[in-house]
Amino acid sequence: MPRYLAIGWVLGLRLLVMLLLPALVLLFGAALVWPEKELSDHVLDRSAVGFGVGFEAVYYWRLVHHLREIATSAPDETGARQSAG
Repeated sequence: MPRYLAIGWVLGLRLLVMLLLPALVLLFGAALVWPEKELSDHVLDRSAVGFGVGFEAVYYWRLVHHLREIATSAPDETGARQSAG
């Protein structure tokens, strides 16, 4: 169980950096390119919801991928205890 928590934690941090930084660059880039147009709250709300849904979709997709990889490559814990004892 602890290794699953560790994978989820690391994956979450990696995706946050990989997705949040480009999203912020795009948001501030749009504000710099079109300074005369103010971004409305409606646009920002939709962007935040879209980012949240996209982040969760990518997070769970990658988490399932990594957990399947671990499940097929990790030895059974009961077998490891029997061979050690």
